[in-house]
Amino acid sequence: MYNEAKKDLLNVLKLEPNNKQAKNDIEIVNHKIKQSEIQKISDIKCQKTNTINNLQNTSSKMLYKDDEPIKIVTPDWPERVGCKQITSKQKPPHLRSKKPFCTLNIKDVQVNQEELNNIQLLQTTLKEVCEKKIIDQPINKEVIPMKKDLVQTEKKHVAIPPVPQTYVQLKQDWACLKNDPELLFQYLKQIPGKRLPSIVRNSMDNDLFVDILRILQTKFIKNGYNITDYLMGISELPRLQMLVMFCSSNEVLCIKELLNYVSKFVPENAYKNLKDSFRV
Repeated sequence: MYNEAKKDLLNVLKLEPNNKQAKNDIEIVNHKIKQSEIQKISDIKCQKTNTINNLQNTSSKMLYKDDEPIKIVTPDWPERVGCKQITSKQKPPHLRSKKPFCTLNIKDVQVNQEELNNIQLLQTTLKEVCEKKIIDQPINKEVIPMKKDLVQTEKKHVAIPPVPQTYVQLKQDWACLKNDPELLFQYLKQIPGKRLPSIVRNSMDNDLFVDILRILQTKFIKNGYNITDYLMGISELPRLQMLVMFCSSNEVLCIKELLNYVSKFVPENAYKNLKDSFRV
């Protein structure tokens, strides 16, 4: 209604812009439109409150609705002579008692002192008999071997592997004998030094390289063996410079000591070639 009237008044103002009555009427219509919108909003709010109240009432009715009484069905038990049938009574939880069905009557019992004495005598006799049996048993004193003796016996039984044909075999044998330098010395002694490049090829790692140098230093030199073949074989390894580069200062000193020892058995030209190959 008001919107249509507003459209008509606007059309009038287009034709007569100076019409004062039309302007006043438009203000009145706008005021009425605002009032109608406010009333609509209030009506919507009232509807919402009414629906909420209705829901609350229905839920309260559902909650406080009287529950139907539980029907107790007693089975038809067979009747027996001298027996009474106990029927159950329906009680709400707050009225149910937490007491047991019947109380037990506890009576004080007097124990005879003679019986207690007899029990004590039996206990003491049993203890004495058990102790005598333990004393009479012969004690088998077994000599427990020490760890050192066990290690020595194990060393005696360990067989030194044959000369390896591949690097994998060399690595496996070395790992088995690594804990005993003497066995490593015996194992390395049977391998010709000049065959090391053909066995190892490009697979020599730094750990095995250092271990071989240590065995040459600690065992071969002390026992007066000539290690020129071993150093010649090591000098022919393709990755020798890389292995030397990753050596520590102590390991470099070990290489220098080996080269100085070899200088006694080798001419000067061969010694220079070895030194150049190691670059130490």
